[in-house]
Amino acid sequence: MRRWIWLAMALVVTGGAVQTPRDHTAEEGAALFVVACLPGTGTPAKLRNWASRHQLPALPPEAAASFLGGQPGQVYMATRLGAMMALLSYNNGACGVNIESVDFNRAVSQLSGDMQRRGFDLSPVAAEAKPGVKTAVAFKALTAKRGWLITATMHPHEDAPGVLPEVDLLATAGS
Repeated sequence: MRRWIWLAMALVVTGGAVQTPRDHTAEEGAALFVVACLPGTGTPAKLRNWASRHQLPALPPEAAASFLGGQPGQVYMATRLGAMMALLSYNNGACGVNIESVDFNRAVSQLSGDMQRRGFDLSPVAAEAKPGVKTAVAFKALTAKRGWLITATMHPHEDAPGVLPEVDLLATAGS
């Protein structure tokens, strides 16, 4: 939760308003993932150009590091309709969306539904649950031309048990 302080500070600096998450959070997170990550996975320059064209502010390196887990890359603030999100562009080509305070099952359901409506063939790969610690699901997504491994991971807030968890959506290239 501490890393979200950077996003809140960036909102103040960029003139954005901090809002509480609404019912749109799962939808906004899934939409960002589908429009930014799926075309941008495997090509960090393409993803970063997309973020620039959509005027997403980049986080400073010290704030980005907490989202990237020690891997090199860039992080962009992406808030919409009260949903606090970060777009993660890893130097290795992976792309992620971190969503603050969202229902995990709803986020995964929204993402898979959005992808299926766009013609992606989805097949489950794995699921892991460690109650109170982490839950993760993984599936392959295929189109006629490309393949991705998609993972969704839930991270409960240890310091705020009554708050909805953070959810990380991650795409890597491959089939």
